[in-house]
Amino acid sequence: MSSANRIESFGKWVGDNLLFSEVLEADNRAPCLIFSMPDFILRLFHMEDGGNEFGLLAPRIEFWIALTMTLIFGAIFSSCLFCIMYQFIVIPRKRNNKQNNEYMTPFLVGVGIIMPLCALYPYYGLRYFHIKNKMIKFLTGLAQLTSFFRCSEAMFGFLPPNVDDSLTNLIIYNAFPVEVKFNANGAIKSTWTTVSHNGANCVKYILILGIYSSAKRAYDYQPYPNNEGENLLDINILTGFSRQQLINNTLTAIFFQVQLTTFGFGLNFL
Repeated sequence: MSSANRIESFGKWVGDNLLFSEVLEADNRAPCLIFSMPDFILRLFHMEDGGNEFGLLAPRIEFWIALTMTLIFGAIFSSCLFCIMYQFIVIPRKRNNKQNNEYMTPFLVGVGIIMPLCALYPYYGLRYFHIKNKMIKFLTGLAQLTSFFRCSEAMFGFLPPNVDDSLTNLIIYNAFPVEVKFNANGAIKSTWTTVSHNGANCVKYILILGIYSSAKRAYDYQPYPNNEGENLLDINILTGFSRQQLINNTLTAIFFQVQLTTFGFGLNFL
């Protein structure tokens, strides 16, 4: 077996055994609770054509394992990028050296290496790991999107206070989708008032997320389907600028913000 085949086989093994790509491709769960809704509510939301019976689905453990592994993989990938960023962006900027080669290094590394890797990783990562579940696909780009913007913070000197004091602080700041605050001694601990505030907001946004995700699921999470193939060479970057894809991206951006807010309050609560 050649090296390329070994690499491809490893990606498929991770996708099948850690991300459950085949198991989560279709949602074949049976409802654990079935109930009916009044006709006037169905007419209000234009749902009278689908019947008046609805069901609640129990959580699926494979999905939550895949979600956890996706966030771990994203944190590892982002941490590797931020080791490069600390060496070639943060340190040169803190030195404030006005020589041309030193001054341009942060922007060359950020715009030329880190940002393109953050933008391309989701496209090729989905195909390498054979991810087929749309929710896992969406969450695959979560860490890379936040890393993209946090790289711009580092380039232009807008990182929060004390984040760039050490490489450890920088990795902790970037490894989590929520913002971790620091002081001179490291990460700041939460108070009980903050914990209760985050818990209440987490419950509120779980309800909002459930309503919005249910509405998106009716359109299979995208009103306009993606006609690209599953192979790496089937990617066409220009399709990202079409009208249909821009509409999909806008709805997904709203979905991302609700997801980020929900998980942010949840992680801060924990």
